[in-house]
Amino acid sequence: MNFADFQAKAHQTCTDSSWSPAYLRPGLCSEAGEACGHIAKMVRGDYGFADLAYLAAMEVGDGLWFSAEWAKYNGLDLSGIELLPATVMAPTNDIEVLEGMARSACKTAGQFAEWPVMDCLTAHLRQLENLASALGHDMEAVGRMVLAKLHVRQMEGKIKGSGDRR
Repeated sequence: MNFADFQAKAHQTCTDSSWSPAYLRPGLCSEAGEACGHIAKMVRGDYGFADLAYLAAMEVGDGLWFSAEWAKYNGLDLSGIELLPATVMAPTNDIEVLEGMARSACKTAGQFAEWPVMDCLTAHLRQLENLASALGHDMEAVGRMVLAKLHVRQMEGKIKGSGDRR
């Protein structure tokens, strides 16, 4: 899946109140942190690895949405970026590995939030791809999952479609 295609579909779900740096920057950073939170909850025993793999992958998808919107807000040309359909690395249930990847995604999210340039976006997307793969998902699937979730929310009237917010 081409990231620009994902971005176009994701942008249809962006509301007027969401189209601002005050929403997009902290949202971008928070999603990787939420993946870390799911890891902590699994360690605490709130749920098992299968739940972690799904819930953290959904946070990766939400991070993908914020990345797409922040890139669009900053006018980045995304046509050459592909969301990898193949697994980047083997899935793992090693908490230390997953936690380290989630922390790396937090770091690159913060860098992209601060410096919205292609190098920072690419580094962040690669960290999200690595985390998704380690959780047993590929980025195409994660992109489809988040778009499906947003479509359901639109159908329920919780979010509305939008045009260009610039």
